[in-house]
Amino acid sequence: MLLEIHLAFNNLDRIQAGLFDRLKQLQVLNLEHNPITTIAPTAFSTLSSHVYVGKLFPLVATAEWARSSNATICEEEYIYGVCIYCKRDEYADHFADHETCNKATPKAKEILAKKAYEIQLNISSRAPHEGV
Repeated sequence: MLLEIHLAFNNLDRIQAGLFDRLKQLQVLNLEHNPITTIAPTAFSTLSSHVYVGKLFPLVATAEWARSSNATICEEEYIYGVCIYCKRDEYADHFADHETCNKATPKAKEILAKKAYEIQLNISSRAPHEGV
């Protein structure tokens, strides 16, 4: 099972339809730093992964390939292969001033409140030490 594909820093200039169709379990597709000029409208339609498109990100709002996909289209890959904008709750100490993903993300205040609540639940659910 292939979970990540890193095609960053290649000479990939176009992405054809069907190229990723059989990779339904794919979680990360990194296409940053490629001279991509053409993407087939259905190139990402079967993916639900995080697709990092780099300089193509400004086209996401109007591009057919972005609208026909269930994937989270991100501008850049950041920490350990995870876009900090759409996975903020995993990296609560890294926040950005603006969104660079096509999916809405919670605000920093909400993330920190959620983390604090989870920590409180963990502490209160621990059984007291026996014999103390």
